[in-house]
Amino acid sequence: FLNFKLHEKSALSAERSLKKITKRLPEIPCPAPNADKITFMAKKFSAYNVRHIENDELPTWEIVISFVVWISNIVYAFYNVYYASLIFKNRLYGGDFEPGWSILGHIRKDSTDIEWKHFTNRLYKLVFCFVIHSASYKGLDYASPSETAKIVVSVVDLGLLVVIHGYYAIFIQVIHGLVVYLICIKLIRREIATWLFAGLVFYCLSAHWYGKYGTNDFEYYDFQVLLSYKLLQFVSFASYTCKNGDQTFLAFFHYCCYFPYSTVLIVNYKDYKEQIENRLKSPINYRKCIFLALRLIFWVSFLDFLLHFFYVHSLMPSAEILRKVNLPTLCSIGYITGQIFHMKYVCIFGLNSLFAFLDGMQPPWPPICISRVAFYANMWRYFDRGLYSFLLNHIFIPLSNKFRGNLEFLRQFSAAAICFSFIWLWHGAESNLFCWSIMNFVQIILEKFGKLFAKNNQVFIETHITKIWCLRFESMWSVRNQLDNLTKPLYKFQIIPKKLFLRSSMFILTFQVAQKRAMSTLSV
Repeated sequence: FLNFKLHEKSALSAERSLKKITKRLPEIPCPAPNADKITFMAKKFSAYNVRHIENDELPTWEIVISFVVWISNIVYAFYNVYYASLIFKNRLYGGDFEPGWSILGHIRKDSTDIEWKHFTNRLYKLVFCFVIHSASYKGLDYASPSETAKIVVSVVDLGLLVVIHGYYAIFIQVIHGLVVYLICIKLIRREIATWLFAGLVFYCLSAHWYGKYGTNDFEYYDFQVLLSYKLLQFVSFASYTCKNGDQTFLAFFHYCCYFPYSTVLIVNYKDYKEQIENRLKSPINYRKCIFLALRLIFWVSFLDFLLHFFYVHSLMPSAEILRKVNLPTLCSIGYITGQIFHMKYVCIFGLNSLFAFLDGMQPPWPPICISRVAFYANMWRYFDRGLYSFLLNHIFIPLSNKFRGNLEFLRQFSAAAICFSFIWLWHGAESNLFCWSIMNFVQIILEKFGKLFAKNNQVFIETHITKIWCLRFESMWSVRNQLDNLTKPLYKFQIIPKKLFLRSSMFILTFQVAQKRAMSTLSV
């Protein structure tokens, strides 16, 4: 009752407190003259649905102040980055910049981010190929929805993959796919064989044993990305086949060639199979598709516009400049880098998702905004949902079930360690990526300890702290996440000592606590 125990207080003070609370309540006759007055008033109050106490909501004034502080700090962060970009633009202009939009005059655009540059340079070609893919799917759905249709659309998608990635890249994927299907799945019939083959290929990619394919870095980068995603599909198909019986080569071919899921979006074979079987059972929501298309056009244009004025991708690798800027500007660069990172993947994921929706499929949801993530475990869970689903279903759950031991935490700890080892290998197996993976793993473990403590002390927390204060502590913990996010990009470039960022806690504290209090109450 009201998150405190009446028997721990004197009867007199409890009665006075309850009298103040129940002044607004309608009079209810006491059922018996000798009834315990305090117990009766407690029941009377608990029956009264006081919204802000039952739902543990923050006061309105605190939410308003949080929003004001939050928005003010966002504006201040963007101003700091814009000012730094303006001051140091003469040092930054060079090979990492390209001519900007003609309507903006002579302003140049930051093209340091190879992933965004790769995406925008072939955006029109991608859209063209997606239109052909959708047209072939729609035509064959009405003409001949059969196995023959699957073969036709798979061949069309394979041709589109050749147009996007080139003959050599697709030839290598086909060779790897045949090895997995004929040897690992059909001959050996063990899931571990596919894992060993995938691990060997990942190691060869990180060691650059394949050599530089193509005439420029973009083509080799594209080759590496495509092969990395295809290996995940091979593992997922092999895992499903070993557990649920043989699948046809046509199913394997169709799964690996399906154009919207060829790269970027990771969809397990089990989910893909269910989507293919159910995609024609319900009508396609074209109004939603139009909304997604308009939103995609807006965010691609907006992000490309921002890169004309905010040169975070060029500022981040420059150790000399980062050592000269003041602390608020340094933190602002880290924060804006994260925001642009999120917008970039909203666009990259959004294009494939849009045409998957047009096919009647159910692609993973778009990435969550990193500014409203209080627990870093949710970053892994809700940013790249396809990757999280793969790690959960093909690594974490199978391994945590196989490890012996009564302690659940130790089994989960071991499985999580292997998950992050795989993440390190999948992203490139570099030394800086190893530091990044370790930082992610440590933070996940710290949060797990916190949840275990909260679970074991739930009565104490609900009695003495209340959910409102738990919400405030969660906001403060998000400061740790933000500091961690600031250091991770710099570990990638290995230029800034981490202790420098430990001094930035007060700047981020004002920003993040205000933000989390507001977003936790009025979340989207």
